[in-house]
Amino acid sequence: MGLTPQQYAYLADHSYDRGGQMQDLLNKDVVIGGERYRVIDHVDNPRTGYQGTVYQHEASGAVVAAHRGTEFGREAFRDGVVADGGMVFTRTNSQAADAVELTRRAVEYAERQGREPGRAVPEVTVTGHSLGGTLAQVSAHHFDLRGETFNAYGAASLDRRIPEGGDRVTNHVMAVDAVSSASPHYGQVRIYATAQEIETLHRTAYHDNMLRDLLQRDMPLTASVVSADSHSMHNFLPVDGEGRADRSALADPQARGLAEDHRGIIADYRDDVGDLRRSVTVAARGPWVWYSTASIAFGGRWPPASRQRRRCAVRAAARRRRLALRSRRPLRRCGSRARRSNVCWRQRARAARQRCRRRNRGCRHPLSVRHGMPVSTRTSRRWTRSNASQVRPRSHGRRRRWISRAEEFRRRER
Repeated sequence: MGLTPQQYAYLADHSYDRGGQMQDLLNKDVVIGGERYRVIDHVDNPRTGYQGTVYQHEASGAVVAAHRGTEFGREAFRDGVVADGGMVFTRTNSQAADAVELTRRAVEYAERQGREPGRAVPEVTVTGHSLGGTLAQVSAHHFDLRGETFNAYGAASLDRRIPEGGDRVTNHVMAVDAVSSASPHYGQVRIYATAQEIETLHRTAYHDNMLRDLLQRDMPLTASVVSADSHSMHNFLPVDGEGRADRSALADPQARGLAEDHRGIIADYRDDVGDLRRSVTVAARGPWVWYSTASIAFGGRWPPASRQRRRCAVRAAARRRRLALRSRRPLRRCGSRARRSNVCWRQRARAARQRCRRRNRGCRHPLSVRHGMPVSTRTSRRWTRSNASQVRPRSHGRRRRWISRAEEFRRRER
């Protein structure tokens, strides 16, 4: 049995780690939304600002990778400027690699549990709010997982060839939320609306009457600024912005009914916000955006889990190349403690001496087998191992040359 959307909302909110105690909760049980979970893993990368947590539901055994969203109080620059701004202006997400890596660890943890006798592989899902919802869409597409996001910025506009639509991820969004309206989503979109949001749309020239709507100019920016609170996570929790008891939009059938009754003006508003975002992206990137858009259009989108399969194929090919090169080497590994690519330095030195002897066989100006230094250019005698073991420097004016003792004795006799 999977988790409910309300339980995913609790986990997405808990991943913000507002108390800063997530590291202390590792491998411990916590109660979130009345349900008991175990904190399996946690990542806090100060270089990119990414934070994510892996939970396991005690009752069902389900594993959930929750990615934290934008937090201006803690990571205002890395979240708000680098990550969020990068998605709008450059169509990149600086935290996507960290999110994929954490999700990979969650998948590997589930596979290890499945190998235990008498246990099945638990399902791995993803969740997140805002920026975390984008990372959840990216990781869900990367590993072909299910997930639930809340007011997420759609990942289909990023440069990762993620297709729009599908049924693997459910994206819960508020009607007048500008962030979730700015970009197409991977997965299905479920819209919720409140009476205050519908009133805001009416006051900003969005009307259900087509004639009245044509006579007035739409104001999407004004509606976005006025309804900035629609992006908050508390809309999907049974508390309001101040922590007082309230009704979650997920449990309010009227929220879905209002969104269905006014789906025309909601769609117009969300399309206008998306057009504004696309204009900003084109203006910021310039001619390069046309090339990247054309490459995606002609190259097509990648199906779910194709990145993971492609990465595994690349790793397997590299592993085969390394094994093939290692089989052609005349060296062998020394002991089980040595690293896979490491070889004993004595065998390396012996092989180098053998190559040097083969290369210098019959050469007029050989190299020292032992020291690897040039011999005097006047030397014409064939170089032997016994002769090479007795090499010492002799100075001829400013130039310092290396000659053998036999050559030095022959010169003295002259």
